Amino acid sequence: MAATDVHPTNAQTAPTTPTQSTEPNPSTQPTEPNPTSNAAATPPTEPTSTETTPPSPTLLQSLNAAEHHAVWKLSLRFLLVITGIIGTGCIAWAFSTASRSGPYEYALDDSWSIVWALITFGASVIWCAICILVLFLRRPRAPVHPGVAVGIDLVLWLAFIPTVMFCIIGVVSVMEWGSGGQIGEYSSYGYYYQVDNGTWVWNATEYNTYYGRSRDCSTDGYGDYGFSSCADEDRYINNLWKEKGKRVGVEWTGTVCQIIALLTHLALFIWACVDTARRNRRKVSKDAEKIAGDIVMNMVRSGALVRAPVHGGGGGYAQIPEQGPGFAPGYGGQSQWVQQPNVGGVPQQHKEWYSPQQQMQPQPQFQPQWQQQPGPSNSPSMAGPASPLPMRGPPGGVVVPPEKGDTTRFA
Repeated sequence: MAATDVHPTNAQTAPTTPTQSTEPNPSTQPTEPNPTSNAAATPPTEPTSTETTPPSPTLLQSLNAAEHHAVWKLSLRFLLVITGIIGTGCIAWAFSTASRSGPYEYALDDSWSIVWALITFGASVIWCAICILVLFLRRPRAPVHPGVAVGIDLVLWLAFIPTVMFCIIGVVSVMEWGSGGQIGEYSSYGYYYQVDNGTWVWNATEYNTYYGRSRDCSTDGYGDYGFSSCADEDRYINNLWKEKGKRVGVEWTGTVCQIIALLTHLALFIWACVDTARRNRRKVSKDAEKIAGDIVMNMVRSGALVRAPVHGGGGGYAQIPEQGPGFAPGYGGQSQWVQQPNVGGVPQQHKEWYSPQQQMQPQPQFQPQWQQQPGPSNSPSMAGPASPLPMRGPPGGVVVPPEKGDTTRFA
């Protein structure tokens, strides 16, 4: 029986644990969605636009954009309209109920002085209403010209000064009427005095004693009284006294409205002066920008400025240096100026020569030919100094003549 050879590799080895494969199992892999089935299942949706319209500005924002401190100015204008209406009503009532009958020495002295306030009140209300309507109805929103506001507000606050004085005179005259216990001065027409019960009576005793006759209330030396009897005149005087407190209050209200209108128009006048100065400065700056733009365009047309292309689509202007006829580079220690042209954009090397900035490079000092030592290849010559070496500079550089005083001396 033949013996069988056992190969070493066929020898019995220890059992090993099977290793799990790291390759993905097709049964466990996630399945990709089928585009055809999804397309049939869900209809295509249009792309939504991400652009959003900006919100419309509010009334307050539009007013502030139209005029500096527009809210404060509008508040003052509305205040003038309100005070003008109130003051007009007060003065009109006081003027309509003023005493125009009876002897002048017994009447109130306010009707001639307060009536002038109606003119200034009316002009102020009309002007302020125009300013408010212009600001609200104008498109785009814009106030009245500040120069117009300067002129009209100036006239108004100056006009309020005399009317305020007249109103004060009128209200003081009403306050003083009958304050001393007597109405009317002692004269041939007699006077009224106040008795203990607060009633005003005419002093008939002195009149009858002086003239020797009874009192006549229908006429006087200046014309008709307008009273049918003396009892009507006495009733008229007592009614004026009863209404004195109300009359003083109404006239004081109109006078205070006059003072408020004067101060408000003064404030608006000063504000309009500030706005006019600001507008003039803005106009001057715009004119200066226009002149500067015209100068630049003229330099471009004449060739003094050349548009230089810059990488990235931008551009700029570079000034071409002036070169006089017959200019040659100097020597003997003089400094030379070089400038790299900005063609094709900003150079990667020697960036300090761009924009255009000039860089000074001194040239070596040369020794005249007759002072040089003779040698095998250098013989003395009487032809004069050797021609200077060409100027060093960046490739493609432009030689720029030195400015006055731009020379460097070397020892």
